[in-house]
Amino acid sequence: MNIDYHTKEFTYTLRPDDIIEINTHKDFDGNFTLEKVDKNLRVLDEVIDAKPRAFILHFPDKYVNKEVLKKYSEPPKHTVARAFLASSFAAKLIGNLYLTLIQRFAKNQIPSKIFSEKEEAILWLKIELKKIR
Repeated sequence: MNIDYHTKEFTYTLRPDDIIEINTHKDFDGNFTLEKVDKNLRVLDEVIDAKPRAFILHFPDKYVNKEVLKKYSEPPKHTVARAFLASSFAAKLIGNLYLTLIQRFAKNQIPSKIFSEKEEAILWLKIELKKIR
């Protein structure tokens, strides 16, 4: 059974297969801000619960400030892999920018890929999770 956690900007869905799905909150219609990053990361740490987890991140079609992306570039503890879902050309641009920032700023290099199809992302994440078990 999935368990949902919410902030003003995001919905975090903890799946029974140790994958956390991250979506923009359905009622969010503003811009992502630096002020909310710490709260979002605290909630994500609660969802992770000190266990190995993989992530599916749905890229928004909204512009995300480079400074905000930079704050999210360091993967939380216990992150095994990250799959980014990009459903539009704009989301793919944001995804490529984010991956570039990750490579530049993150101390821990976590396997990360951009996907167009959720099912492909889930299969890849399950393989990455098996590698640590």
